[in-house]
Amino acid sequence: MYEQMDGSGIQQIHFRDLVLGTPAVRVSQRTINGNIFGGNGHSLRPEISGDGQIIVFHSFASNLVPDDKNEHSDVFLYRVLNGQLVRAINSITGEEGNGPSYYPTLNHDGSLVTFHSKANNIHVNVDWLAKPIHQQIYLWDTTIGTFGEITVVTKGNDESRHPFISGTGNVIVFESDASDIVPDPNGDGIDNNATDIYALDTVSQDYSVLSLTEDLKETNGPSWQPTVSKDGKVAAFVSSASNMITGRGISVITVENGGGGYFGNPTIIVTDNRNPSFGEGAILSLQNGIDEHGQILPEGVTILNSGRNYIDPVVTILADPNEPPPLQQAIIKAHLTHPLGDIYRVELDSVGSSLERISQGPDGVGGDGLSREPSLND
Repeated sequence: MYEQMDGSGIQQIHFRDLVLGTPAVRVSQRTINGNIFGGNGHSLRPEISGDGQIIVFHSFASNLVPDDKNEHSDVFLYRVLNGQLVRAINSITGEEGNGPSYYPTLNHDGSLVTFHSKANNIHVNVDWLAKPIHQQIYLWDTTIGTFGEITVVTKGNDESRHPFISGTGNVIVFESDASDIVPDPNGDGIDNNATDIYALDTVSQDYSVLSLTEDLKETNGPSWQPTVSKDGKVAAFVSSASNMITGRGISVITVENGGGGYFGNPTIIVTDNRNPSFGEGAILSLQNGIDEHGQILPEGVTILNSGRNYIDPVVTILADPNEPPPLQQAIIKAHLTHPLGDIYRVELDSVGSSLERISQGPDGVGGDGLSREPSLND
């Protein structure tokens, strides 16, 4: 299964049965009076069920099914056995989406499909209507009738995105900017003003937040790219929150302001702002890291030893006592987590205590580059 650009420069979806060795079949097409037409708009992000029988994707094409007039991206489902192509619409009213739908994922047998959408008319939850229209998560049960039945998963007060459903279909994870998906311990919503990761148990209909710190506090930064194991027991995601974990060695140094006038042999040290007794062993170097104006270069600080057990590390530069004081103080920050994102793993039945950073070495020190796109095996 793959995307391929056709002669008109339009991305089309194809699949090929490698076991049978049959030729590739174009999925994003329609037959009219014996003539076969490929989609007239890009078709993207295909996913295939574990049994190889169902393919889902989203498409900007308007000619894949009859009466596609909404001028939006729609989610489609293709049945490999009979070549049937179905669009996600309101199965009761027959309405097509009044907003775009994107990024479907599906469970092992393709009976359940999740996606995010700005449409607010495709679900059968007649007691709810998004006002104003925020992007929400939807669940499409494809086993009901011809077109299946779509229900709303989130009713948040802000955008929700990128759902991923477990192979068993019992858990959906997603990212959301909304503050009212679940209540916090004080009774109101998550109010960290950041994107968080949530899980829905599709059986109990219980929601939980997964992007919490080791001691179950709200994070101070965004989390994204959630995924979940086939059995729905383990989730993984990316987060740039700096308080996700503590008690580690320094993984990254950033020069926020290089200052000026650091001449001679200035000394760079690391202490812990939380408690002087916290953290030990970090060694940083300024060798070849200062320019002719005494300014610390953007990559001018080298980590010789990451140390350990830091909670809130602080970097201080001590001027050479034999030189004049600096004209401007430098601002150097030490990070236990990567500012652009680390990958975390968490067990859904023990959020917080089971939190584990995956993008780190055996010494518990995080990577010095961005980590992204986590994936879990079965």
